[in-house]
Amino acid sequence: MKMLTGSSMKSAYKTFAFATLALGATFSLDLVSDSWTSLHDSKSFVAADTAGLLWKSNTNGLPPGHYFASVGRVKGRCSLLSDESEIDNSEGNASLLKQLTLSGEILVTDKHAPVVTISCKDQSGFVGGIADTPAIVPYPLGIALFIYRCLVYLFFGPLLSLYLIVECSSPFGAATYENKYLNRGAQRVLLVFGLIAFAYTCSLSRLPRYFLPNYESTWLHIVLRTSISLAFSEIVRRFYSKAGAASFAFLVILAGDITIGAISFGNPARLVTFYKWHYPLYAFFTLYLWLLILRGQNYRRSILWLQTLTGTWALTQAFDAFATFTDSGTYRSPMMIALITMGVLVLQRKETWLTARCEQAVQRILQAMSADHAIVPILQNTSLTIFEETEFRRLSVYLDSYCLGRTPKPHERFTRVFENGYKKETAFDEDIIFSDSHGNVMAEAMATGRVIFREGLQGDWYCVVPIGKHGCINLSDDSQSDVVSAHESRDIIVRLRPVIDSLADKILAYTIKRNIYLERIKSVRGYGEWPVELGAIMLDVVDFSRQTSHYQALHNGINVYGRFISSIFLPAIVKAVGAIAQLETSEGDKLYLAVLPDLLPPGVSIQEATLATVERIAQFIENDGARLSSESGFEAVKLSIGVYTGQGTIICDEYQVRTVGEAVNFAARLQELAPPGSILAPEFLASQFPLSRYRVTGPRDYLEKKDIITARAIYLRSA
Repeated sequence: MKMLTGSSMKSAYKTFAFATLALGATFSLDLVSDSWTSLHDSKSFVAADTAGLLWKSNTNGLPPGHYFASVGRVKGRCSLLSDESEIDNSEGNASLLKQLTLSGEILVTDKHAPVVTISCKDQSGFVGGIADTPAIVPYPLGIALFIYRCLVYLFFGPLLSLYLIVECSSPFGAATYENKYLNRGAQRVLLVFGLIAFAYTCSLSRLPRYFLPNYESTWLHIVLRTSISLAFSEIVRRFYSKAGAASFAFLVILAGDITIGAISFGNPARLVTFYKWHYPLYAFFTLYLWLLILRGQNYRRSILWLQTLTGTWALTQAFDAFATFTDSGTYRSPMMIALITMGVLVLQRKETWLTARCEQAVQRILQAMSADHAIVPILQNTSLTIFEETEFRRLSVYLDSYCLGRTPKPHERFTRVFENGYKKETAFDEDIIFSDSHGNVMAEAMATGRVIFREGLQGDWYCVVPIGKHGCINLSDDSQSDVVSAHESRDIIVRLRPVIDSLADKILAYTIKRNIYLERIKSVRGYGEWPVELGAIMLDVVDFSRQTSHYQALHNGINVYGRFISSIFLPAIVKAVGAIAQLETSEGDKLYLAVLPDLLPPGVSIQEATLATVERIAQFIENDGARLSSESGFEAVKLSIGVYTGQGTIICDEYQVRTVGEAVNFAARLQELAPPGSILAPEFLASQFPLSRYRVTGPRDYLEKKDIITARAIYLRSA
């Protein structure tokens, strides 16, 4: 194993200090309960045999009154006697709490001071006896001590585990944030750990012995002990993928526990001996996990916290290994497991908080993307949302100048469209031209499609987030920054990456939509609304969702079909229709092409231009479209087309040129009703399709709100 770096050694020292504090906390809790023995008018017990099964306390010297013998938890079958009279026992038909603890009232009078005895029976398997320091104290204080021990040692661990289970599974916990962009695997592993921790803490309290025979309960306890180590290593592996070897080792130990338990059935002594010999392996492999995380030099807060937990548990298990092997332990395991569970609960809360934070950011980004704005305001709002979720101090957003209509070819120059937080002069970086060896990191990010996160020369961190091939979001610090905060910011960006990637489709759609012909309408007409006759053509890819899922399954979850349709097939259709029809909107696998009178040659009617556009689309489907599909490894793409000519309105505002009205509504309705692979056109247009090339079906009446459209379905004869 390679040497640890300086930062790793610092982390190791911090973990050791935390482990020392954790161990000190458990000892302190024991001291709190044991301190009752030193109170005035109290008596302690003295061991009366070497086997650790008999204790006696003489109450001589105590003032007359009611006292309480607080024995605490028991490890097996024990009885509490005053002189020869039994006060309490942990066997038989006693209640659950009575079987787990031992206590009783002691009466001291002027004439009689009883001898109080704790007697435990020997048992096979785990050594019997008592787990806490017994004492005889004044009655009110004894009751308080009894309640304290029950809460801390019996119920604290199970209650924490139950809370962890609720956090990971209930509608009020982390499960609230169901989102396709976020990793739910970690939450599931935390939930499994909570379930096993609950079962193990119950077993530590000897609860299984309440309903299982001695051997079965011993076997179950050992299996649960290995299972909780396996579950914890899986938590580490979920957050730090290189930890698989420890999980495999614990799985082998678990298989050994199950096998030895089956072979040694009825012989708990052999089973416990095997358990004692492999108990040091718990500490060894947990220590291995700790060193693995230390070597990784990961600065995410969740990893640092997990590193602290792992180191703490490794060190405490190392102390427990000797005590377990020699049966000299003081039975502090319930408290330590409770503290580890509390640490896992904190980790879960960190994940829940980060998940909720990212979910809210995703919702804000989606709202920004759904706004009816130009691409630059959308990029501004989206990048600001990302910027506000991180600890970076500076932000700049670059967009391909081709998308803005400033260069004739893509990827020649990138223009800064937004910046925030810069204190220096940034005019030099207004435009990035990669051919001038300028913006190499941006070029690398867009070429590889990866988020680049690096440390600068002055200890400042920067993060470059590519948006497809057409844009970049640059986040950076203006001075030396906290390494942990920088890595946490990077983690948030990685979680938001899928929704950031969807911006690439938005940019592409905007680029296709940005058209000099539509801008010419605005330059001629200016801002306002004008009623005109127009042609509307709506296109939709047939079975797009099914084909996307099909090819995604064949390509390891990569959406190759969706990219082909949005990046190649639909742009090719827009190019094929040329200057006759203009793309107005593009949404997923749908296009709306508008035929406007402003853009037609003199003497060409709207109907003629619309029919010519449909003919070009048909030719494209038959020739270039089929070729593109085949070359890309897909079936021939089919379209459902709705077409209509009629009255509409051109609207020009500061954002875009768009059309509304009867023709647009009817075309959209016809496209929805069109059979797969057909063109659905009104009667007055369908009659003009040449029968030598098209097969035209009989007329049908379709209801569009309160209007009836008589239309025919039209198919290519070659289809």
